[in-house]
Amino acid sequence: MRALAVSRDGRWSRFPDLPALSETRPDFVLTGFLGLAVPAATPRAVAERLNALVNEAIMAEPMRSRLIEFGFDPRPLDLPAIAVLVRQEREKWARYTRMAGIEAE
Repeated sequence: MRALAVSRDGRWSRFPDLPALSETRPDFVLTGFLGLAVPAATPRAVAERLNALVNEAIMAEPMRSRLIEFGFDPRPLDLPAIAVLVRQEREKWARYTRMAGIEAE
């Protein structure tokens, strides 16, 4: 098996000679993200505290290095930025499913 490309936006520092799909198809970036979800009724102060703790954890060593090793790009986000990310991901995947002709059953 031989890797042909990475699906992230830009090359991965772990494999700098491996091209990114976005180099030839800028609108095609497949990435994922990890997050912690809480019920909508969670008090804002609790959600903000959990968010701060998660941000602290992902930036602390050795967690940060391990995440990078596995291809993640650890970056702390505040709650509004997370909401934007989730909205963008939903829009992107809706577009991909339409392009593929996938319909809900």
